[in-house]
Amino acid sequence: MFRRILAVAAASLLAGCATLSRLPAPPISSALVAPTNYQADVRINSYDPQTSRVVTALYNKAIAASDGSIDILALSGGGAGGAFGVGILMGMQRSGRRPQFEIVTGVSSGALIAPYAFLGPDWDGAITEIYTAPQTASLVVRRGIGALFQTSLYRTDHFIDWIDRHVTPQFMAAIARESRKGRLLLVATTNIDTGASTIWNMGLIAEQGGPSARKLFIDVLVASSSIPAVFPPKLIDVDSGGQHFQEMHVDGGVAVPFFVVPANMSLGDDAIRRLKGANLYVVLNSQIDIGPANGALKTTSIIPRSFEIDQVYRARQNMALTAYFATRNEMELRLTWIPPDFPYQGSLVMDQPSMQSLFDEGLGLAMRGQAWKSANALAAELGEVPIAAMP
Repeated sequence: MFRRILAVAAASLLAGCATLSRLPAPPISSALVAPTNYQADVRINSYDPQTSRVVTALYNKAIAASDGSIDILALSGGGAGGAFGVGILMGMQRSGRRPQFEIVTGVSSGALIAPYAFLGPDWDGAITEIYTAPQTASLVVRRGIGALFQTSLYRTDHFIDWIDRHVTPQFMAAIARESRKGRLLLVATTNIDTGASTIWNMGLIAEQGGPSARKLFIDVLVASSSIPAVFPPKLIDVDSGGQHFQEMHVDGGVAVPFFVVPANMSLGDDAIRRLKGANLYVVLNSQIDIGPANGALKTTSIIPRSFEIDQVYRARQNMALTAYFATRNEMELRLTWIPPDFPYQGSLVMDQPSMQSLFDEGLGLAMRGQAWKSANALAAELGEVPIAAMP
């Protein structure tokens, strides 16, 4: 027993030495950094204010692709909670209330859902199976004591294989086809090297076509879903000044829980004017209250628990800001989140019954027309002044 304690203690000391082999990150002074084999315009760095005009151009193009109404969908992270968001989409479809979204944005688990929401009902069967099939429970596996010598608590090789199987050439071609119409599909990751949010134009990546586009598409989805320390970070190959580097990207939710417009970006007056009357749907794949911990907190659960608490509080703040943005610009805002009385077990509880229950909850709420809350209903839930009364 004593030897075992010594072994664990020694492993704990060595854990700080666990590293990920990689190429250097691009120098901060690099003027232009782009994914290998791509132009820099396939992504937007939120810290660069010069890209506001690029964002405005993209949003104007998406607005012009409208089928009669302008509809925007923002999907948050939430791990297993993504099953709730999928249920919401399916309930909207079955009740005849689901529009074609001109702009779809996704973060973390929402990033996995976003391409299917972008493509529409022809792909509903695939995303429903992804979030409710029994094999979903085996996608992430705890490393056990081996985590002390790795960069994460969980293995994700099954998860990566799962994404690889679903991102088929046909899937990529469908994304590219819709992107060429002007519709916009954006996914966020967090660049650990710079500390900034990176917004990827997934449609533009798909438009390039071929194996390299498929690889980058998968890498971004994996990176956006990689909770730091819980899942391994994702290295993305980039070039700058004729030299090759690697960036380390993790969960987009580290920097932003969800987004309508990339952080620190402003839309031009023309785009703002054209968004008047647009329908903005925000799906929070979690609850907006902190529930009690599910059993005793162990070392391997403190990190994800802490991450979830941080995410909830930042999501509340982001929802309030989004409600203010929508109200100020005369957009029709619809918000939804996992109800407070639902027995949500947390983002890493991925057994089939729990995922199916989350899916059924979202499905039922959307089919009954009870899913969506207004900006002022959100303010009441958060115990704040009505959004309309804000200066």
